[in-house]
Amino acid sequence: MNILIMALGAAAAAMSAIAMLALRRARQAGARCADLEGMLLDAADRLDSIEAQLKEREHTDARMSARLDRLTADQARAAAHAGKSGFGEAIALIEHGAGAEQLMASCGISRAEARLVETLYGKRNSTARTDAKNKFVLVDTQLEAAEFRCEA
Repeated sequence: MNILIMALGAAAAAMSAIAMLALRRARQAGARCADLEGMLLDAADRLDSIEAQLKEREHTDARMSARLDRLTADQARAAAHAGKSGFGEAIALIEHGAGAEQLMASCGISRAEARLVETLYGKRNSTARTDAKNKFVLVDTQLEAAEFRCEA
């Protein structure tokens, strides 16, 4: 009988040890689960933050794109205006004795345009200045009409 009691006691001790080991492992698993839940919540917070940054960058990109479009349009208008004012400067230079080469370099106009200005406004044509101005207005109007057709 003693042996039976001892065997039952040993079995109870072994079961108790197994139960304690199982309890310890369950607590460790619970702690790991809590750690994983915390890590998951941190990851979700970081993801929310990244999504907010992405939305802000998309808005910034849209604003920058619109600004670039406005600047491109402004640059095109300025270039068109510069081309027109280049003729005024070319006329002033030719009236002071400049040649076609100087007009091309200073005003950014083509050789044909420089020669046209030279022909219409050069010193050798000073007697026919009024007719030349009228011709230039006509040519300038035709150039503007041609530019308008090209832009359309």
